[in-house]
Amino acid sequence: MKRTISRTLAKLITPFTRTTKGDVRILCYHGVNKVSTYLNVSPALFREHLGVLAELGYTTTSLVEFLSGNGCAAAGNKIIITFDDGYRDNYEQAYPIMAEYGFTGTIFCTTGSIGTDTYLTAAQIMEMYRNGWEFGSHTVTHPHLPRSTTKDKQRELGESKKALENILGVHVTSFCYPYGEYDAESISLLEQTGYRMACSNRPGSNRQEHVDNPYLLRRTEIGGFDSLEDFRLKLHGGFDLLHQTLHAVRGRP
Repeated sequence: MKRTISRTLAKLITPFTRTTKGDVRILCYHGVNKVSTYLNVSPALFREHLGVLAELGYTTTSLVEFLSGNGCAAAGNKIIITFDDGYRDNYEQAYPIMAEYGFTGTIFCTTGSIGTDTYLTAAQIMEMYRNGWEFGSHTVTHPHLPRSTTKDKQRELGESKKALENILGVHVTSFCYPYGEYDAESISLLEQTGYRMACSNRPGSNRQEHVDNPYLLRRTEIGGFDSLEDFRLKLHGGFDLLHQTLHAVRGRP
């Protein structure tokens, strides 16, 4: 019932919120596997999502390209596809499906989990990077940053950056807040540590020529319970106002 009501509201709102030229929406995925949950999408549904993007003429770009202004606004519909945590199914499932469409993505790795059980290995990360994928930090242990001490924040931000740079051999400049949680100190420490941008879970799209804060980029969360209709509505901003309201009510950043 709740989903039906929210979908109906999104349909009514969408004509007034459609993404305009110069806006880039950042999609937020987690796992891509057969167990569909609020966070995980099935490979079949993921393929359908990409089919919608292709049908609508989207091409993928990276966070670095978006913030550098490398013609994103002038080159047609651009989308940034991100994955949080660095699950191995991103390599086994999402990576080959996206390759079919000529798409690339950005993965935020929890570096303390690299090479363990269900997470990406260093070799998989390197292969994806060589094929155009972007990698950013999601801390070492996925803590609640606002509850962490300054020393712990510095360790989480610095050591995760270094771990990825040791694998990739390049500077890592992008970050994603675990649980979407941040505070003023975390943002300040990101800049001090050498990050140039960070993704939040604030709903909405991002206007290339006017990013109000590169450490608070907006994203659109995609889950396994989203129908194709929901996905299309999210692409056009139909759920943005509802999600912004929910964030405010729940006291989320």
